[in-house]
Amino acid sequence: MSYILETGQLCKKFGAFTAVNNITVKVPALSVYGILGANGAGKTTTLKMLCGLSRPTSGSIRIDGEELQFGKTHDSRLGFVPDVPQYYKWMKPRELMLFVGNLHHKQGPSLTSRIDELLHKVGLEGCNQKIGSLSRGMKQRLGIAQALISEPTILVLDEPTSALDPIGRSEVMDLIRSLAGELTVLLSSHNLHDVEEICDRILMMDQGRVIADDSLLSIKSQFALNTLELQTEDMYLLQSAASLLSGHSEVLEVEILEDKQSLSISVVNLRAAQIYIPSMMSSAGIPLSLFKVTEPTLEQFFLKMVTAR
Repeated sequence: MSYILETGQLCKKFGAFTAVNNITVKVPALSVYGILGANGAGKTTTLKMLCGLSRPTSGSIRIDGEELQFGKTHDSRLGFVPDVPQYYKWMKPRELMLFVGNLHHKQGPSLTSRIDELLHKVGLEGCNQKIGSLSRGMKQRLGIAQALISEPTILVLDEPTSALDPIGRSEVMDLIRSLAGELTVLLSSHNLHDVEEICDRILMMDQGRVIADDSLLSIKSQFALNTLELQTEDMYLLQSAASLLSGHSEVLEVEILEDKQSLSISVVNLRAAQIYIPSMMSSAGIPLSLFKVTEPTLEQFFLKMVTAR
């Protein structure tokens, strides 16, 4: 596997407080790599070090095998969007893009073409409003466009859907999906659902430390749940099913989920339960409208890992 970004024992201290505690990670090229953690876990501090905005107390950072040196390495291979992008309010999107392009020593027809391409990609090609009047979602998409103007190989996003309304969130998530495979995307979030929806590899942090670093598929397989969900026609039948299952020696727990009008059933042996539970319901005259294995979520895995620390 080819790694585009690597850290070695990366550490950041603020006085006696250790915000990032000796983390060593490898980010595969062209992956969508999510950094998860509660507020204060060290996500933003880590991203700022990777982007050269904060000097590491110790440790190393490498892009394509080349070690970055704080204050000395100007690396256009990396684009960054903070959680709340702040730009000159009196500028219009195209003016900002031209300004950022000039900062990257780009000009002429090639810059104009790149600006047209990126504004189209983020859905702002016809926008003639001043940035100060743009919605938060539009500013976030503009932030991604300006971060891409240098044609980076890594795009770093800090809480890209934070405080966005449902429409804005959906637009930003769709935009990130469209970038998958074009470059490496590294994003931090405390929204586990967003990360689960879009990332193929996950780094989990807690109190400045790495508690998990693996593919989404591998993380879920480590936390397989012997739990099934069952639904039937009405609440009366559901309660009858719960009473029936509660007396079975292989059933560990039965919980009625009133909001979903279903049962959550924890069992000793998942494979066996997939056979005997439908048989029991059939014998009791209880029709099944839904019967499925419950998939583990990132939230359950994260809570388990944090609790175990």
